[in-house]
Amino acid sequence: MPIRALGVIAIGLLSVFAFVPTAALAADTGDAGSDQGTQTATVAPSPTPANVLPELEGLAGRSIASATSDPDNPFTPFPVTKSFQDGYEEGNTRLTNGQLVSEVVLSGGGVRSVASLDAQVCPDEQGRVSARIKMIIGSGSDTTDDRVIGALATGTVNDNAELTSSAVNVTHGTRKDAVLLQRLGRSVLRQAEQGWRNGLCVKVDVSEGQSRTVSPKEAVPISATAEPRSGAGPIKGRMEARKTAGQKKVTPALTSVSPAKFTYTAPDQRPEAGSVTLRSVSRRGIGTTNLEYTTAADLKIDSSGVTTVKCGGPEGNWVVLFEARLGGSGGAVVGSATATFTLADGSLTGPYAFSGSAETGVGLGSFGETGTASYAAAADGTSGTLTFSERGSYPVTIGTYCTNGVATGT
Repeated sequence: MPIRALGVIAIGLLSVFAFVPTAALAADTGDAGSDQGTQTATVAPSPTPANVLPELEGLAGRSIASATSDPDNPFTPFPVTKSFQDGYEEGNTRLTNGQLVSEVVLSGGGVRSVASLDAQVCPDEQGRVSARIKMIIGSGSDTTDDRVIGALATGTVNDNAELTSSAVNVTHGTRKDAVLLQRLGRSVLRQAEQGWRNGLCVKVDVSEGQSRTVSPKEAVPISATAEPRSGAGPIKGRMEARKTAGQKKVTPALTSVSPAKFTYTAPDQRPEAGSVTLRSVSRRGIGTTNLEYTTAADLKIDSSGVTTVKCGGPEGNWVVLFEARLGGSGGAVVGSATATFTLADGSLTGPYAFSGSAETGVGLGSFGETGTASYAAAADGTSGTLTFSERGSYPVTIGTYCTNGVATGT
C-alpha cells in the first residue's frame, strides 16, 4: 500500500476526536515498521452512532478520493488502529472494481460498536448506484441486547454523469439514528459522484493515434473506446474531443459512435506541438485521456555510402544502410549492411545490431557487430551527428524529408 494512502486514512480517523494529544499525532510517521497504522490516545469516546457514523463518513470519502487519484490500481490500504486506555478504534477500507467496503470499530468502557458500509460507487449500465449502511451498537458483555440500525441509499445517474435523484431508506433505527443515517447515505452518494465524474469508473482506451511525433500538416486518425474500469464491454455514450493546447485542430468535436473516430491535423511548422483531450460522458461516469503530438524535424544521412531518413526527430526506431565497397569509398559496391536500433527519449542512445554480407572474391561472406548508437544535435539545431561506438560518426542534416510519417526519398 502506498505510504501516502495510509497517511490520509490515519489522519482522518483521528480528526473527529479533538482531545488526541499532539504527541500522538506526531508519532504517526507512516513508517512500515512494527507500529504501522497504530495510534495512541487517552480515553475512548462513547461508541454511539453520533461518534461512529461521522467517522465512517470521513473514511468513505477519503477512500473514494484516494482511489480516484490512482484509478488504475485497487485501493487497499492497511487497517489503521488507535489505542485508548480503555479500548481502541480501528478503520478498514478498500475500493476495488467500483465497490467500496469500509468499516469502523470503536470499543471503549466495555462496549464495542461496529459500523459498516458496502457501496456500489460506480454506476451500472442503467446508471444506478447504492450504499448499504449497517451499525451494531454494543450494549456491554451481553450481546443479546445489542441494537442494530441500518439504511439503504440509492441514486440514479443521467447521461451527463450527474446524480439526478437519491433516496435514503432507513430500515432500522430511532428518529435520531435516522438523521445520522440519512446524512451518511447522501454524503456517500455525493462523494461517489465526485469519483465517477473524475475518472474513477471509466477509462478511455486509444487504439489508434496515440501520442507521437508527427509531420507538419499530417492528418492523424484517432480511434478510442470508453470502457468501465471494472470490465465489461464498451460504453454507449458520447465522446468529446477538443484541442487543449498548442496548434491546429481536431474533428469532429463530438460523436456517439463506438469506437469513436477523430482526426487531428498537425501544425504547419516545426517544431510545434498540440494537445488533444478525449472525454467520454455517460451514465457510467466520465473518463478522459490526453494525447500529445509534436512536429519534430526529420533527419537524413547521405555520406560515403551510408544512407537513411528518420522521420520526426531522433527518438525512436532507426534503420541505417551501409554500402560495402572495394578499396574504400571510391571502389565498386560488393555488398551491403544494415544497422538497426532505437534511440531512447532523453538520452538519445541505444544498442545497435549491425549485419550484412559482401563478395570477398572467393564467395559471399557475412559479417556483423553490436555496439551503442547515439545522436547529438549541433548547437544551432540545423544539423547533428550519429555515432556508432564500433564504426565512427556520420553527419546528419535536419529538414523536411517525410510526408505523413513516411520518407519521401528527397
